[in-house]
Amino acid sequence: MRVSRSRNVAAIAMIALIILSLVSPAAVVAAGSPQKASPPKGEPVVFFAADGMLQNKVADYAAQGSLPQLGGLLKKGGAL
Repeated sequence: MRVSRSRNVAAIAMIALIILSLVSPAAVVAAGSPQKASPPKGEPVVFFAADGMLQNKVADYAAQGSLPQLGGLLKKGGAL
């Protein structure tokens, strides 16, 4: 039975992925625990992202009162 070249490549790629998945956790353990983060400095920040929201529509809806929280965020110096 003859195996095509594309099947050989696929098999090698699969074996490489399996080996990589077995080695990666060992590398994470070997790296040790991360350093403690220093306390934040300055004013607190909220990062908000909404995939698919059009900025002009958000501003329109906020002006209409449909999005009061985002409208307040825009008026008080927030940015989209």
